[in-house]
Amino acid sequence: MMKPFDAYRYYNALKLHFGGKYDAIKYQFKTSANEKSFWNRKDKFFFAKIAKRFNNAPDLINYYVAHFANGDVWVGNMLKDEDVYTDWIKRNESLAYNFEQDLHKLEEKAESFDALFALEDGPYPLIIQEYLSGEIMLETVALFEKYFGMMDRLDTQITDTIIWPDVKTKVQKYAPFITMEHDKIKKIILKVFNG
Repeated sequence: MMKPFDAYRYYNALKLHFGGKYDAIKYQFKTSANEKSFWNRKDKFFFAKIAKRFNNAPDLINYYVAHFANGDVWVGNMLKDEDVYTDWIKRNESLAYNFEQDLHKLEEKAESFDALFALEDGPYPLIIQEYLSGEIMLETVALFEKYFGMMDRLDTQITDTIIWPDVKTKVQKYAPFITMEHDKIKKIILKVFNG
C-alpha cells in the first residue's frame, strides 16, 4: 500500500515538472523532499487520503497528471474534483478515436495539414487557436508535440509573451504522459488529410 509520504513525493515531483524546468521522468520522480519535513506540513492529511486510494505508482502518477493538466495545483482541490481523473481516464481510453475526431474538426478549417501550424490569422496557428477555444483536446496538441516536436518551432514564430509561454510549457510537460503508437498517429493523419 502507498504511504502518505510517497503520495506527497510524487505530487511534489509532478508539481515541479508541470511548473517549469524540472523533468520528473528524467529524474525518476526524485526531489529533495524528505519524510521529516513532510510530517510538518499542514496538508499531510490530503496525501494520506490519496495514498489510501492508490496501490501503485503508475495510477497515482496518472491521477496527478490528470489534475495538473487540468490546472489543479493544490492537492485539496484535487480531492474535491474527482471527475477530472475519471474524465481523463475516459479520454485516454478513447485516445485514437478522440484524436481522429479532433483532426476532422481541424481539417474542416485548414486548407492543408501544414496550414495547421502556419501563423496566418491571429497570434497563433490554427491548432493552438482551436485548443485555446476548447474545440480540440489538450491530448491532441500533446500528441503532435510528442511525435513532431512542434512547440519549439512555433515558439520562434509566436510573439505573444503572456498566454503562449504557459501553453507551450503545459503542452511540453504533458506530452510525455500521453501514449499512442507513432504509426497509428501517422495512419490517422493520412486518413483524415488524404482521405
